Amino acid sequence: MTCTATAMAAPSISYLLFSMFFFLIMLHSKMFCMAVSSEEDTKLYVVYMGNAPSEDNGHSYTTAAGLHLDMLESVHGSRDAAEESLKYSYWKSFGGFAAMISPSHVEQLLDMDGVVSVFESKHLQVLTTRSWDFIGFPASAQNSNLDYQSDIVIGVLDTGIWPESESFNDVGFGPVPSKWRGGCQTTPDFPACNKKLVGAKFYRSLSSPIFKEDFLSPRDATGHGTHTSSTAAGNYIKNASLYGIAQGDARGGVPGARIAIHHFCPKYFEDSIAIGSFHAMKRGILVANSAGNTGPDKRSVINYSPWSLTVAASTIDRKMDSQLLLGNNISIEGTSLNTYTMEQPWYPLVYGGNIANVSGGFNSNDSRTCRFDTLNHTKVKGNIVLCYSSLTAPDHSIFHAGGAGLILILNGFNETAFPWLSPTTVISTKQADLVFSYINSTSSPTAIIHKTTTPKAPAPIVASFSSRGYNPITFDILKPDITAPGVNILASWSKKAPLTHNIEETRFPDFNTISGTFMSTPHTAGAAGFVKSHHNDWSRTAIKSALMTTIFIMDPTLAGNGDVEFGHGAGQINPIMATNLGLVFDATLDDYINFLCREDYNDTTLPLVIGDFSNCDSIEPSKNGGRQLNYPSIMVVAKPGEPIQAEFTLQSWLLLNQENLFKLNFLEQLLM
Repeated sequence: MTCTATAMAAPSISYLLFSMFFFLIMLHSKMFCMAVSSEEDTKLYVVYMGNAPSEDNGHSYTTAAGLHLDMLESVHGSRDAAEESLKYSYWKSFGGFAAMISPSHVEQLLDMDGVVSVFESKHLQVLTTRSWDFIGFPASAQNSNLDYQSDIVIGVLDTGIWPESESFNDVGFGPVPSKWRGGCQTTPDFPACNKKLVGAKFYRSLSSPIFKEDFLSPRDATGHGTHTSSTAAGNYIKNASLYGIAQGDARGGVPGARIAIHHFCPKYFEDSIAIGSFHAMKRGILVANSAGNTGPDKRSVINYSPWSLTVAASTIDRKMDSQLLLGNNISIEGTSLNTYTMEQPWYPLVYGGNIANVSGGFNSNDSRTCRFDTLNHTKVKGNIVLCYSSLTAPDHSIFHAGGAGLILILNGFNETAFPWLSPTTVISTKQADLVFSYINSTSSPTAIIHKTTTPKAPAPIVASFSSRGYNPITFDILKPDITAPGVNILASWSKKAPLTHNIEETRFPDFNTISGTFMSTPHTAGAAGFVKSHHNDWSRTAIKSALMTTIFIMDPTLAGNGDVEFGHGAGQINPIMATNLGLVFDATLDDYINFLCREDYNDTTLPLVIGDFSNCDSIEPSKNGGRQLNYPSIMVVAKPGEPIQAEFTLQSWLLLNQENLFKLNFLEQLLM
């Protein structure tokens, strides 16, 4: 390993467009929502043209849209068809447009000067009372720098926001920072922002909502955007809970910060998230991305660009147990968000496979999963029913048949708790053996399902759903980068969003507990905002480095799937430690340009992306380009049984103060 270190002052970040941390969330709304076309092969594509044209040279939305219409007219053959095809023109952060075109049009556009890539728009699914305390980040630490926090704006791209939530109340907030240049898109159902919620916009390529409950405004209909926003920067709220479950004081990572919400529905520059985060990086904005919710398979990570901070999800030391008590006094700890207290001391217990709707043409093999209409309703009514899990959740079926409750057998991971329409607990196949043994031992089996409690649990463990690395493009850059709490996280919720998706649902809570890497990402954005509030002169890459090099080390014996670093990256975030470190691995735009040259991006593509002439002639393409990037983690690809030999070129700079001067001596000894 070749390492060089240079002690220098922290770089100025006067070039920052905003003092803003911007995290991209996988969305329940669609990023570029597909429209139905009369042409069967026509779909919505994004035409990416690299850097935005300079406004100083007279470029505007009008001139950009005119250029995009000219390009579309050349492939459609008429101006009217071009105007009907064009959905959006981009000219602020980057150049390009979104249009309804066919595959043959794609080929024509790719041959045009100025086009970097053309890719089909994708549907991106959206895929905290305890979590902050669990990672050693108490409320008292947040209160020491509230004046600096108020200058930070955390940007959220998600399903919108419920502005009336107490998490976004602006009582006690001073004037909006003068450097903030964002806007508030008001509508009849979203009349205004405030001094806490300083920006709000919505994005839609269709003139009607995606689903009937959605809003054509920044207002949140699903609860997801409200949840992530309050996790990152929500106000301090006492006695928050989900109907008494997980009760405590809710708060975001930087409760004194402002919020801006954007409601919108793999090579590096053929992916919309990588493109957006690259242009944010150029403006000094740190982008924290979700690793994805398609684990535990390897190489399932969905965001892996080196300029973003990719976040995995881990558990906290709190389980969501809904106890199942059998009539023989055997107690089984199931997992569920069961908000109900059952009224009777005992209820009859039946197995779905034994009560098939025979007259309807169903047998035991059908009814074992309790799908709708497969059960004999007379034998369901008033009983707790034991069912195997399937693609269709059976709680709707049990509820309609008048069942008292549901025991769901799940063959796999069950660390994530979900709410159900009826009293429900989820158990493993091993636990189910105890239930079957009891049912077969008596003519009148009984049971009761208790309301959820929150006992302690070993943690942190990488969630089974959290997407794993490796990086599918640049093998020598570890992804995900870091992990944060993302399992059973309590935060604010939209009053428009029901607790479950059943039409019979009557519960509309102020808070909800949900899981996903979309929950761990706002934790990381909040931690980054906290670090920024202590070190306003740190660059976005310095903050990323600080978070990655001051982690809590994860216990490999708890990994569960043998993936360890491919699951959690460097480790779990440690916000307080990240504010007081000595060694930082920084990277500038030039470093990323050199990296892209080594990744074999050519002199035709790069100038369009960067916005000026970028020459790769002196830089040889390399399969190990990631080793030349000053990255806060080191990864080497090696074959089993073969010797490992790798060379990394690293540069670091030191944040020197009285407390970490000893690290300079350590570094000098390391490099001798």
